[in-house]
Amino acid sequence: AHIYPREKEGDYAGLIEGFENELKELQLNKQNFLEKLYFLLFKYTWSVPAQTERAGFYPDISLFAHLKLTAALGICLLSAKINCHKILTKLNEYWQNNKRSFLESIEKEKDFDIPIATLLLGDLSGIQSFIFNVPSKGAAKSLKGRSLYLEILLYVIAHYILKEFNLPLTNILYIGGGNFYLLLPPNKKDKLEKLQRKIDKVLFSAHKGQIWVGLAWEDLNIKDLLNPNRFAKKFGRDIHDKMQFHKMKKFKSEDIFNPFSASARRCEVCGEEAKIEEEEIKICEFCDSLRRLARELRKAKYFYLKETDIRKNYKTYKDVFSAFGYEAGFCEKLKDDTRCYLINEIPEKLNNNLVGFIFLPISLPLSEEGNVLSFEELVEKGKGAKQLGVLKIDLDNLGFILGKGWEKWEKEDFNKPCEDKQRESKLSISRIAFLSTMLSLFFNWQVAKLAERDEYKDSIYLIFSGGDDVFAVGAWERVFYFLKEIREKFEEFTKNELVTFSSSYLIVPTHFPVIRFSHLIEDGLAEAKGIEEDRKCPPPKNKGMFLNVCLDWGYKGKREDKTSVWELYEWIERIEKEAERDIEQFSRRLGLIAGVFSSGLREMKKGKLKGIEHVWRFAYGLRDWVKQYQNLVEDLVRLNQELIVEVWKEGEKKWLIAHPDFINLIARILNLKYRG
Repeated sequence: AHIYPREKEGDYAGLIEGFENELKELQLNKQNFLEKLYFLLFKYTWSVPAQTERAGFYPDISLFAHLKLTAALGICLLSAKINCHKILTKLNEYWQNNKRSFLESIEKEKDFDIPIATLLLGDLSGIQSFIFNVPSKGAAKSLKGRSLYLEILLYVIAHYILKEFNLPLTNILYIGGGNFYLLLPPNKKDKLEKLQRKIDKVLFSAHKGQIWVGLAWEDLNIKDLLNPNRFAKKFGRDIHDKMQFHKMKKFKSEDIFNPFSASARRCEVCGEEAKIEEEEIKICEFCDSLRRLARELRKAKYFYLKETDIRKNYKTYKDVFSAFGYEAGFCEKLKDDTRCYLINEIPEKLNNNLVGFIFLPISLPLSEEGNVLSFEELVEKGKGAKQLGVLKIDLDNLGFILGKGWEKWEKEDFNKPCEDKQRESKLSISRIAFLSTMLSLFFNWQVAKLAERDEYKDSIYLIFSGGDDVFAVGAWERVFYFLKEIREKFEEFTKNELVTFSSSYLIVPTHFPVIRFSHLIEDGLAEAKGIEEDRKCPPPKNKGMFLNVCLDWGYKGKREDKTSVWELYEWIERIEKEAERDIEQFSRRLGLIAGVFSSGLREMKKGKLKGIEHVWRFAYGLRDWVKQYQNLVEDLVRLNQELIVEVWKEGEKKWLIAHPDFINLIARILNLKYRG
């Protein structure tokens, strides 16, 4: 499937014909009919607009999202036994009589205060500690399995809740990034509290408090669904305040005070009793099962989900899934009497056991023998220094995008104080569902497909990619260019300069503690996103942290910023091309000069003019290369001069358009790449 925007005449006739042909093969009385219909509609209507500009609407919600939410709301109304005819008749009367003040007029109607659905938030806590708090020795074998387990666990719990309420797949609004949103029937407080106790019991028994899935909910009425500002408050502040309150009371069970079993042989990953002793580390049965989960990916073509008998002993990840009534995993061939989903591909045709498709980051660097590569083996696949590159990506302004929609907004929207903006929210359940689909298509699918390409598949661990973020570890140089390609694809996907992500990238030795580099990369991302926190809201972000140097990403093809991330990649490419014969010596010389003179730029930042001498000193330092590479040297000298002037003009601002360490950063990366 082609997911990137392109100019093309609409071929609705072809879509309808394809849909009808496949629909004919689905039998209404057969098992999983509704789920197959769901994926069939996804396949054919995810990019068909539900509303058009011709009808006076901006087409930023797909027909699939509209159909999905119509079905989800319909079953909630049916479960609540609400007189839909009465409600719709009243709504139509209000609309006919008060089109201009429709939202204000319905606020007075008490019948519209009756809850018709429940918005449920599920939030997974403890992700970073669970995934990354592992010994560096043998870490590569553990990270993927632990990450994948959490992703499937959230998927299983969401399906468990749907099954408890007898709801179809349509009622999953969003799942990814450690969260899910479900649409449930109203007035189900007692049942949801019971489900929370069940989740607490299972996860505490299995993980002793390492991870927790909390539930928070808000009842929705007609007014909430029709008024975007009311819905935004419930979806945003109200439900998250409840979740924060629940987090302070998590695991409200007396089991938490019971003594744990003591053992001299402790698992070096989680601290439980070790049953398996390998050459590298002692490991318990559960952690070993997570390693085996990752090994299942070697030949995985399908993900499967099957209802199963409930178990109460939690020795492996399969036991935890079974506690919620499901068996889940990966297989090379379709399984009988099991719901199977094709991984990262759209199937040409659904059949008895193939009910749909799923997007998962399953790529895993393997040796020729099929074993997971260690970090030491991984770095050998890259160029230059034998170091690990660590990457974290996170979408910017998610809440703002949800409220504004995909409609392009102007840069001026970012430059007015919040209280001065008369910006009406456009947040709706349909928009959440559509954004969920779009984020899944890019972060779950396209990033995963990119990681499977030949230049990355044996040199990068895509630890997780989904929701609105990415975490990858690998040979430093491969990760550096992996980030570049993700950004290129993202800009092509959004076609909107103000829908951006921020990133953090660092380089560490292979023996560096995993938990430490996970904290460092998170700190770098937080610093990059918060560096303009004194701006008027909402902040544009769009930053890239590279080896503790924070740059603006910019937008490819635009030369608005002399020290953007795109300029960084272009300068590296240009120097490699023009100074190819002497790249190692040229890079070393450039790094020596730039490293010394960046301190002068910082003096200029403080307004001290004595730093101006570095204009000619920088030029003098590159004098021996003028004859071979005149144009390149002259442009580097000019860039250095422009940076000095810009830094002096901007003074001691926290955020500089011209970064004093820009040329030094170029040289550092080149030196790492061409280190002998």
